[in-house]
Amino acid sequence: MANVQKTAKKRKSFGERHWKAELTDHEVDLMRTLHEDDGWGYRRLSEKFEIPRSTVQYICNYKRRTR
Repeated sequence: MANVQKTAKKRKSFGERHWKAELTDHEVDLMRTLHEDDGWGYRRLSEKFEIPRSTVQYICNYKRRTR
């Protein structure tokens, strides 16, 4: 049983390789750059990327998609 758990942990997907990912890694990096360097707000980013504002906030604050 322990071997099965170790194997499952090795297969864990992150970022755009995760089966539920809706954004590419490039889009996440672009979103953070627009927010941090260009001063785009969460609402403007959510409209551009067509995702909820709360998701944008989590991404820009590195609570989601941390590598």
